[in-house]
Amino acid sequence: MNKPASKRKSSTVILEIALFIVAALIVFPIILLFITTFKEAKDLYNPFSIPNFGNFENYIKVFKTVNVPLAFGNTIIITVSTIVINILISSMAGYAISRSKEKAIKLLFFYFVFGLIIPFQSSMIITFKLGMTLHLINTRTFLILQYIAGGCAYAIMLYVGFTKNIPKELEEAASIDGYGPFSIFFKIVFPLLRPATLTLATITVFWYWNDFSGPLIYLNDKAKSTIMYSIFMFQLDQRSTAVGPVYTLCFLSIIPVFLFFIIAQKYLVEGLVAGAVKG
Repeated sequence: MNKPASKRKSSTVILEIALFIVAALIVFPIILLFITTFKEAKDLYNPFSIPNFGNFENYIKVFKTVNVPLAFGNTIIITVSTIVINILISSMAGYAISRSKEKAIKLLFFYFVFGLIIPFQSSMIITFKLGMTLHLINTRTFLILQYIAGGCAYAIMLYVGFTKNIPKELEEAASIDGYGPFSIFFKIVFPLLRPATLTLATITVFWYWNDFSGPLIYLNDKAKSTIMYSIFMFQLDQRSTAVGPVYTLCFLSIIPVFLFFIIAQKYLVEGLVAGAVKG
């Protein structure tokens, strides 16, 4: 009787050790990046050199050269606006598609899904010309609209799958109580879509926060540059092989999304499990 219990305990210990090793391998690059920000230029390429944690030379140079608060502010505005608007539009569209019995609406769902396989590079020239025609180039609004258009296909597909798991009886009961379509959605359905909403926010925040090509092509004004574009411009302006300040700026850029992921990771797992599409 003790042997099976002993084997299970040993298996659990081995599994925990394996998970600890995997976690250490994942976190190691972040720790190495943090340590590198405190190294002097002569020690950057020596992995065994001990950093001086009282040396803030790289941080001082970054904040003197780059308007870090402005870059973070622009990135936050673009990322948050995109996610909020995308959630609002896609949740309503996903709800309407999942509840509709019209064949045309069902075909509309496949139209959105088809958008997932179209690479954004194929429409860059047309999009740029459209932005020039509408005088929206070099504006955050144009970049937000592009992100919404590019991300709504995945978001709608996600919300359709989640909405199918919500009993229709809840909506019927609310309708009997006098609720209208919008009241039913925002007061009954949308709160039940929280796992999908958090899953979408957790996944897509990395897309928009780390995007470089969009700001590079459509935002040329430094006053509107994002953090990723600022890293590129900083390295380009310095024209130096000293990568200490670049590492420092890269480390600063990952702090918000790293903290966001730590806070939201349990909701991400919950959402992926709860959002399984029923056949």
